[in-house]
Amino acid sequence: MGLALLVIGVSCLQMMLDLGKDRDWFNSTFIVALGIIAVVSIAFMLVWEMTEKESVVDPSLFKERNFALSVVIISFGFMAFFGSVVIFPLWLQTVMGYTAGPATAPVGLLALFLSPMIDKNMYRLNLRVVASFAFIVFAFVSFWNSTFTLDVPFNHVIWPRLVQGIGVAYFFVPMTTITLSSFSDERLASASGLSNFFRTLSGAIGTAISTTYWENDTFYHHAMLTDSVNVYTPNTNAYTNALSGIGLSGDSITAQLNQVVTSQAYMLATNDFFRISCAAFLVLAVLVWITKPKKGLGPSMGY
Repeated sequence: MGLALLVIGVSCLQMMLDLGKDRDWFNSTFIVALGIIAVVSIAFMLVWEMTEKESVVDPSLFKERNFALSVVIISFGFMAFFGSVVIFPLWLQTVMGYTAGPATAPVGLLALFLSPMIDKNMYRLNLRVVASFAFIVFAFVSFWNSTFTLDVPFNHVIWPRLVQGIGVAYFFVPMTTITLSSFSDERLASASGLSNFFRTLSGAIGTAISTTYWENDTFYHHAMLTDSVNVYTPNTNAYTNALSGIGLSGDSITAQLNQVVTSQAYMLATNDFFRISCAAFLVLAVLVWITKPKKGLGPSMGY
């Protein structure tokens, strides 16, 4: 029964997150129905599991303060991280016309070399310092991305992805180790599975929230910019005169103006998103210090 309720609840929640943006979220009866089924199923599942000796999900794990706090931190960290992972290539392809693959690939280079070093020296390190440093790197990269304009060249886009690889190497294993640091071997599997579930679910939630915010913020900026594009502004007149000089007229000029405004609106929305991400990562860098991992933990705790 617990497994059935879990499958139904999580499936409906995932469908709601995947389809919500396309169906205007809770203005859709179908999305509302999915949300209600998800909440009711998960609520009943939690009540059921509390009465079972051999439970699929062990809610008592959250009685451990270190685990509960770490799951919250790593969940919000994944929400912000996956949001940036989704928005960045969307911006590259939708607005800039760049191919996302070559621009996003460098994120794995430094992570590939640094991760084994972190694993090897885990027991010597203060895990809170390592995780906090990772969040600071993510915040720095987000702030860097928030300064981009429509004129940014492709080679400048690559550098933040390369630096982000440092944060990736310092984030995943240390935070997972902190999350599991308070459990004995017999409870480690249950705690690891539950934390991984919340981590994966948070990535899906972060993707849904970030794409919805990005599009809504784009509409807002488009409306604001449109108010400034009229025959009474010198810049608009100068631009339309330039378009007329190359042979455009009427609807062609209007379409070109709309394209420019739309591109700028997407750019402003992208900047806004990364500023919010920067603030979120800085908050998480501080919150890591409310956890209390045991000293001398090795990387095996993270797997």
